Amino acid sequence: MTLKICPHYNKGSGEHGSCKYETSCNKLHLCQHHLQDGCKFGVDCKRAHSFDAAAKKILNDRGFSQGNISNFNIIYKNKLLISSYKEKPAVLPPREKTATPSTGKQCSIQQSNNSVSEANRYEICLFNILQGCSFKEKCVRVHHDLPYKWEILDRNGVTWKPLPNEEHIERAYCNPTNDMRQKEQMRDGSGRKDVDERYLFHGTDQSLIETISKENFDWRISGIHGRSYGKGSYFARDAKYSNTYAKSKTGIKMMFAALVLVGEFTKGNSKYLRPPQRKDTQSFYDSCVDNEANPAIFVIFEKYQIYPEYIIEYS
Repeated sequence: MTLKICPHYNKGSGEHGSCKYETSCNKLHLCQHHLQDGCKFGVDCKRAHSFDAAAKKILNDRGFSQGNISNFNIIYKNKLLISSYKEKPAVLPPREKTATPSTGKQCSIQQSNNSVSEANRYEICLFNILQGCSFKEKCVRVHHDLPYKWEILDRNGVTWKPLPNEEHIERAYCNPTNDMRQKEQMRDGSGRKDVDERYLFHGTDQSLIETISKENFDWRISGIHGRSYGKGSYFARDAKYSNTYAKSKTGIKMMFAALVLVGEFTKGNSKYLRPPQRKDTQSFYDSCVDNEANPAIFVIFEKYQIYPEYIIEYS
């Protein structure tokens, strides 16, 4: 992430701190302490804790998707922690670490001033990663050697299993240029300023959930139910439609809510192995649909256009 927070904005007493560029600054005007999860002023802070129009424009111009903008705080904090982690020669197990007095004090204040919610019990302890947590094995948060933990729910619905190559996954997820490259591939000189990106649903057999989560969608496995508009992975605008393909022997169903780059689409055909060529051009469409005017079904032929972001479990 090359995007930076304006250091001058966070200094001085004016509306824009001491930044002489004010609204024309090409760096984000956000509270640095808030992004580091430690602004003591909270809602009374004079610095911005959310994106204004200027900040959103900067993010959009840099190729940030709406999903990455929503998760900017998490991505920025993880970037700082990853940098800190790489500067350390090694990360010792929790029992072998010793906390400095100041770190122990900080951790104690956090525990005493904030009631630990159920959600916090699943958060990774940042003190443990940075310098050492004085609570050690008694800490209510998770002790892990990285500031993130990628897991997948086992078929039994109880056990969470770690995914391999956590650092590789995290870097790919947090890197906004990956999202930008995918969109650039779909612009391919057609003159489009932006690419159509949507959250769509995909229902499938519960036995395939783990495979799709690890390997992404593959129409040869996950697309066995649909062929009417092409041989690709099928996604629906409406969850009700995807529900008909969510199969389960236990009564608990699952479906994906995926972030899909649908791009420029056209009416599909059962014979299509990829989208057809656009008229009067050498480039191809990005996806196929059931109805060009009001599409409810989308067929995607390339993995890079799909990110299986959420799994919805219901009965």
